[in-house]
Amino acid sequence: MLISLRHRRVLFSTVLMDSWYATVNIMKAIMALDKTFYCPIKANRKIDDSGGQTPYRRADALSWTPAEEKTGKTVKLWKFSQDTRLKLFRVASLPIARIISLPTI
Repeated sequence: MLISLRHRRVLFSTVLMDSWYATVNIMKAIMALDKTFYCPIKANRKIDDSGGQTPYRRADALSWTPAEEKTGKTVKLWKFSQDTRLKLFRVASLPIARIISLPTI
């Protein structure tokens, strides 16, 4: 899809995608186009937030400081080159409202 947009000369600066597309190859392709992208990552994604001081950890095992919760955390995703850093944000989930279907009287 990205390549077809480029050939059709569609102007865009940002890519919004689902976690299904959050693969190393797709993210690298977007970065090669010098575009910004936003995508959720799966909880089991291997991440290094220590600058190589500790082994990779699951995304859901990361600890967050109050400052990082506001401004994001610079991390390295597993299988990316050593110099590729991405900004990771934590999104607080809100309780989902339940819709209850009541019979009409």
